[in-house]
Amino acid sequence: MGLLLELRGVARGLWEAFQTAGGAALPHSGEHRVVARWERVRRLGVSAAGSSEASELLGSGELDEHREAADELVHAAAQVLPARIAEFERRDFTLLLTDAEGVVLGAHAGGGFAPTARRLHLMEGGRWAEAVRGTNAIGTAVAEGRPVVVEGPAHYVRENHGLVCYASPIYDAYGEVRGVLDATSFTTAARLEVRQAVLDAADAVQNALRREIFARRGPGLLEAMRLTLARCPTPAFLVGWPGTIHTGNEAARGLLGHAPEGTGCERAFGVHWDAFLAAIAAGHAAIDAPRVGPLAAPHRLTLEPLTDRAGRVLAALVFVDLALRHGAGAGQPPPRGAAPAATPPPAAATAPEPADGARSFSRLLGSDAGLVQTKRLALRIAKSRLPVLVLAETGTGKGLLARAIHDASGREGELVDVNCGAIPASLLESELFGYAEGAFTGAKRGGREGLIHRATGGTLFLDEVAEMSPALQSALLRVLEDGRYTRVGDSRPCQADVRLVCATSRDLVAMVAEGAFRSDLYYRIRGATVTLPPLRARSDILELADGILAQLAEEAGEAAPHLDEAVRRVLVAHAWPGNVRELRMTLHYANVLAGGNGVITRDDLPAELLDAVAEAHGVGLEASPGGDEHGLLATSERHALEEALRTAGGNMTRAASLLGVARSTLYRMLRKHDLHG
Repeated sequence: MGLLLELRGVARGLWEAFQTAGGAALPHSGEHRVVARWERVRRLGVSAAGSSEASELLGSGELDEHREAADELVHAAAQVLPARIAEFERRDFTLLLTDAEGVVLGAHAGGGFAPTARRLHLMEGGRWAEAVRGTNAIGTAVAEGRPVVVEGPAHYVRENHGLVCYASPIYDAYGEVRGVLDATSFTTAARLEVRQAVLDAADAVQNALRREIFARRGPGLLEAMRLTLARCPTPAFLVGWPGTIHTGNEAARGLLGHAPEGTGCERAFGVHWDAFLAAIAAGHAAIDAPRVGPLAAPHRLTLEPLTDRAGRVLAALVFVDLALRHGAGAGQPPPRGAAPAATPPPAAATAPEPADGARSFSRLLGSDAGLVQTKRLALRIAKSRLPVLVLAETGTGKGLLARAIHDASGREGELVDVNCGAIPASLLESELFGYAEGAFTGAKRGGREGLIHRATGGTLFLDEVAEMSPALQSALLRVLEDGRYTRVGDSRPCQADVRLVCATSRDLVAMVAEGAFRSDLYYRIRGATVTLPPLRARSDILELADGILAQLAEEAGEAAPHLDEAVRRVLVAHAWPGNVRELRMTLHYANVLAGGNGVITRDDLPAELLDAVAEAHGVGLEASPGGDEHGLLATSERHALEEALRTAGGNMTRAASLLGVARSTLYRMLRKHDLHG
């Protein structure tokens, strides 16, 4: 993916001059780089007055064809986008998923911008390719294969001058653009954090798409490769486009000194992905790599391509031949298809971490007592077959906890993540169980396996399980009882072998009492109950903030910035209704604004955060001498306790559930603040 292209800050006079006199006399560089894009769409015959409605909007039949062709992309987006929609709704942005032709396949959120979005055909079936709409974020992202910002008069068509659009292309496992994710609103809503949210969401969809492609075109491939690598004594990696390491064995961890997942092959080996493809195409089994990074000595990479049925390279197994370090076997690559001979890792390499499962939970940052207690319990039950029920508010890290339980479980299948509240009830059953051919209008020929089938041998994570319809609750109960289920429209039973992890932010006990959730299902999914405390009830907010900043810095290859005292006071004073997710986005935004200065100040924090803190605690917070962060944290904790007790009507069990802590912890907090339930 190329560098971000920003087409903004364009004066209306420049646009008018181009439309009047053309681009011949206008500069093509600097702030006027938009001119080259305008010239491109003018050559396509686009009118600045826009196109006809018939050409801008597809009929339902044509839209169905585009959706069918982009089925993998649509399915991948359904796993990722629902949890992010509220973020764009709150900021009055419409979130759009398009295919590689710029046809809108899905439209979400919008807030106050929604009526305008519909009027401009920023809706399902809308066509936003450059050949139809001229310069715009979606069409230009498709044309140039990189993230694009188009604001105001940078749009070629006049009626779009009031818009700001952030778009990012989505690439598949072969490096081809399969679609675009875009967020659009009024220019007055332009915010840096929305641009970043689009980039992050597009990256998540892209990763889900690649997993989908692996799952469909090479069923069980990733799992088989992990097993193959685990048996290999030499450092070995699985690498895919654009040169990202998917996984590696223990010897690989020892060689790099860290987990290889997500590392670029150029950084690890000094070899670009294109060089791998070129070697594979030429039939070469090995590459003599340069001396870089952790492999700062002669080494040879032996390649074994993994291809689909059409012969296209999905990924490559890369074996590191360390024999060259010792002068043995130089110039004699191992035969194609065979792993290099085992050699001891270099003395400077870090030894692999103990395979005790504890490291699976390291992504849940922090030392808060409630969090530590949860991680200890989750680790103890991870290898069992007990269903797990996670009780936690949105944004606390339910998905990370489910991933940690799965990773520590030893199960060889994958973790399949389903947000039950984000998929329409009419679709959720067919998504979970699959469907037979002809089960309903639009069903694919041959039918389709569902997410339960995909999770066989692994873990099925049902987030927001309380949102399931009564009918679906009954169907899920049958699966838990004997592992049997049937696809929609099919009579033949299927057998499932899945570990179930459920999560909810709702009060399931109250829902059972009200008849809104089946009691028999509740007792089946409540094999082990774990809670994640909300951020407002945690004692380690500043430690967590430092840890998140360290992660962001590592991802960007930068040094982690320092939080000044005024910022630290604000962080502990805020109630964090969005929990850890809100904290991460706040720090990401502040880090971007700090611009590598090394220190994050109050001026780098979002205005909404400062306003919320000022309203809750009064003005003058920034003047607190000596950084009274413990006093502010105690105040926030007391407020959270009082609110939970009021909401629970004095019920200690329910109050503890609302806070995400154990009852013993709740009583300890009450004594600390001299409160009585």
